[in-house]
Amino acid sequence: MNTKLTPLRSWREHCSKEYPNGAPNILMRTWISQGRRKHISGQVAAAVISGRPVEEIIERIGHSHRATTRELARVLGQYGYLCSERCVPGKKLGELPRLGLAQVHASDSFQWHWVAVEDGHIFDGVWGDAYGVVDWPEGFRITSYLPIEE
Repeated sequence: MNTKLTPLRSWREHCSKEYPNGAPNILMRTWISQGRRKHISGQVAAAVISGRPVEEIIERIGHSHRATTRELARVLGQYGYLCSERCVPGKKLGELPRLGLAQVHASDSFQWHWVAVEDGHIFDGVWGDAYGVVDWPEGFRITSYLPIEE
């Protein structure tokens, strides 16, 4: 499986050639749409990883605005997941973790948000789809990860 730092933009093309009716349901996680201008990407990513409703994650974190790494690690720990309270820079990791959260940054601004990652698929509530394929604006890239163990 390709687990390099580049998003799997070719997955959509692969599915259209191999599966004319769309990709088979082979992914373990369920994509959740976040909606633009909502600052709950961390809560959405944690909901994708845990399989819990976003509202439950928001309640456990205690707010519905930008979540910190520590807040996300704490809430995932409440569901039995093991992870650090600090992200690993993308340069140190070298490839996507099997399961984790990732920070996506825009190169031309201070914008960033969280996404869920599983087996090379990126679940982005704003610029992604249910197949783990992203269509980021130019200049967006993953800069760090929070690897998670089940």
